[in-house]
Amino acid sequence: MKRLAALIPCIAALGMILAAPISADEKDKDKKEKTKELVASHKQVSTIDVCKDNKRLGLNAFCLDSSGNILAAVGQSVAVYGRTKESSMKLERGVRVFNKDGEKIATWPLEFTPQAIGFGPDNHVYVGGEGKIAKLDRNGKVLKMVDAPNLGNREELIKKLKAEHIKRQKSLKKTYERLVKTSEKNVDSTKDKIAKLEKQIEEIDDEDEDAEAEAKKLNRRLKTYKRQLSSYERSLKAYKRYIANTKNTEMSEAQVEQMILRKSKISSISATNEGVFVACQATEGYGFDVWRTDNSFENAKKVVKNLSGCCGQMDVQTRADGIYVAENSRHRVVHYGFDGKKIHSFGKRDAKGKKGFGSCCNPMNVCFCKDNLILTAESGTGRIMQFNTKGERVGLIGNGKITGGCKNVAVHATHDLSTVYMLDLTGRKICVLRPRKETETSAEKSEGEKDEK
Repeated sequence: MKRLAALIPCIAALGMILAAPISADEKDKDKKEKTKELVASHKQVSTIDVCKDNKRLGLNAFCLDSSGNILAAVGQSVAVYGRTKESSMKLERGVRVFNKDGEKIATWPLEFTPQAIGFGPDNHVYVGGEGKIAKLDRNGKVLKMVDAPNLGNREELIKKLKAEHIKRQKSLKKTYERLVKTSEKNVDSTKDKIAKLEKQIEEIDDEDEDAEAEAKKLNRRLKTYKRQLSSYERSLKAYKRYIANTKNTEMSEAQVEQMILRKSKISSISATNEGVFVACQATEGYGFDVWRTDNSFENAKKVVKNLSGCCGQMDVQTRADGIYVAENSRHRVVHYGFDGKKIHSFGKRDAKGKKGFGSCCNPMNVCFCKDNLILTAESGTGRIMQFNTKGERVGLIGNGKITGGCKNVAVHATHDLSTVYMLDLTGRKICVLRPRKETETSAEKSEGEKDEK
């Protein structure tokens, strides 16, 4: 008891400390930190309408060269969900070059539709699309063009695709056979329930005072079971039809070409002094792989495999410290060495976007700027965030005003972050974001000039 009596003053003092009001300075500090977390450093000031002269032309990707010019990959439009829009018209295929002011200064034609583009430290432009990768000089001259490394020998590729198709058909057949058994059981059990209810309704004594209420109750239940039976029978019919469709395991020529077209899409291409890194769909399955070649497109080797991406999109960017992947389906950025060994990753799913990435599949894209910072871009929200190499969020750039959908939202920035660019794929434009302080100062000057007049 004496010990307890001695502790009472200490407990009381601790309670007073805990109950004491937070000082105004502490409140203000906490408020500033929360405000800082939500304030964007940049705002959108304009857009570059890359395809304004041709409504059918698609803008698929872009990058910046060492002079700050914008290199836009145009041609047949790549749709929001990873499919390629078919076009009967012959469209321009190549790269449109814009200066810092958004004025078109050159057009570089290509033999294929570019779907990805990057600028290397060797001052060459690297372009990929439709199963091809090409190396261009700064004036757009094609120096070398080869097949994408994932395609390899066409005959071998077709064999793999056909084997994959057969395997998938067999798996689907087993799945539908299980569903048929389940549906047949549901049909039989529901028919039994209906028969029992109908018998109960027939046996109701009309002279009973509660007979009418009981009959209504049973008839309502009977209607429910009949609706269920109809639904089960429709499902059963559909599953049997699906099984019939899986009997033909041979792929038609049209199916083969469609599969090759899907595998031929180049999601991103990036170059360093260590080589060229190409992200494309895996030859087998539905994941993505990263291939490494030297700067002459030789000695191709798969360095990263089984990446999980949605909507046909997987952005891979490189710099001196390795490969950075925006693995959108897993809501993270993964850092690999040039040999493909994982170094670390950061990110998680977070609807509010304060510590992670929102929407269904984000981040979609990454790029780099001063102080080794990493910028991430999100489709759907248009949000661009800043992270350090440890994966800690250090700032919010802002939001590009983009059209919705799960898609490529390529982001690039000048090294000093004086300008940040974001791809609006379906809008066929590039959003231009600049520091808020700069834009606000410009607005104040404009207002001052009006007042003087």
